[in-house]
Amino acid sequence: MSAFDSGQRPSLTAAQTFRYQPMTVEGRAVTVSGVKNTFHYRIK
Repeated sequence: MSAFDSGQRPSLTAAQTFRYQPMTVEGRAVTVSGVKNTFHYRIK
């Protein structure tokens, strides 16, 4: 297993479990620009 593989697997797992939650106003989804989603990892 390469260093890339060991970093890729947690990334894929995080992406698969990620659930998008849109910004809502009065119960309706609204467009928001400039939003970034970040995954944090703890290396043991």
